[in-house]
Amino acid sequence: MNEMSIDMSPAFIKGIEESFPKASITFDKFHVMKWMNEALDITRREEQVKKS
Repeated sequence: MNEMSIDMSPAFIKGIEESFPKASITFDKFHVMKWMNEALDITRREEQVKKS
């Protein structure tokens, strides 16, 4: 296999790296956007506290 699309689970990443060392990993868009939105929410909350 040359390419794998997975979520961001450390177990999946490790499994792909061990079983398919030459494969290129692409993280699926849903999980990347979920992670980004969570980080953005944390930043917004921190900024709101600073303004108060």
